Amino acid sequence: MAKRTTNDKMSDKFKNNFEKVKLGIQKKRELAENKMVEEIKHSYETQNIVDAWDIHNVQFLNFSINNTEYAIELKYVNEIVRYSGAIKIPKSKGCLEGIINLRDQIIPVVNVGYFLNEVEFTPNDNSRLIIITVNKILYGLLVNKVSQVLNIPSNSIKSFQQCGKVKNENLLMGIVNHNNSERITLLLNASKFGFVA
Repeated sequence: MAKRTTNDKMSDKFKNNFEKVKLGIQKKRELAENKMVEEIKHSYETQNIVDAWDIHNVQFLNFSINNTEYAIELKYVNEIVRYSGAIKIPKSKGCLEGIINLRDQIIPVVNVGYFLNEVEFTPNDNSRLIIITVNKILYGLLVNKVSQVLNIPSNSIKSFQQCGKVKNENLLMGIVNHNNSERITLLLNASKFGFVA
């Protein structure tokens, strides 16, 4: 058996340190994302609303699949976690990527693109699971990237019932055209996904 040289040992030490730093960066990114969600939700829950404009503001969590922007109401969102794979379930629905164990809770992982006529995407380092609660059940929505929390006045939400981007038109709450620019976000009703009981 070949003897390990000092250089080999130093290389192993460097690799171990690199992995620790990488994991630390990923953990900090997750904590920052969840802190953002919690701060916004806390602000929303505790804010003393005094005028009609504020009453009609709705908060959405913005995410993307491929090159399309979507958003769901923040009230459904529990947290955001990094996607690192799921356990496959034989003969499951096409929308189900599998299940994960998150702090001793078994959560189904749902490929949101299945309901949005999006081609299947390959998860990468930016892929996230948006953990939501609908009808007291936890689900993990697999998306490409989570961007920001949007504070949208209800009068800026436009009705748009005919949209080839979604299989179930009831899933689409409306659209937002940001500052009359080319940027458009499709607003989804989390309670209308086909997997929700």
